[in-house]
Amino acid sequence: MDFENTLMDAPAEMQDNKNELGVLTEASRYDAEACIRLANMYSTGDGVETNLIDAIHWYRYAIRQFGKTEYEKDVMELYLTGIVGAKLREEAIAYFDNMQQR
Repeated sequence: MDFENTLMDAPAEMQDNKNELGVLTEASRYDAEACIRLANMYSTGDGVETNLIDAIHWYRYAIRQFGKTEYEKDVMELYLTGIVGAKLREEAIAYFDNMQQR
C-alpha cells in the first residue's frame, strides 16, 4: 500500500493528518494499537478518505501479528456490510471458515 499517495490529493483538512498517518503507519510494524488506530481511521474516514479494504487490512494485520482477536468482529462486520463487494466475497468466506476451525 502506498500511504504517502493516499493523502496526496486530499482536501486541506486531511493534509493536517498526514503526519499522524505516517507515524501510525511506521509504528504499526511494532505496535498493535497503531494498527487498530489506522483501521479505525480508514473504516470511519477519521482524517483520511474512508477505505474499507485498508481498514480490513489493518484489523487483520493486528489480529495476525499481535493476536488482537477481539477485533475479528470488526472485520466480520466490514465484510458483512457488503460495501466491499463481491470482489472480497471469497476472501470473506475463507476468513469465516478459518475462524470456525479455531
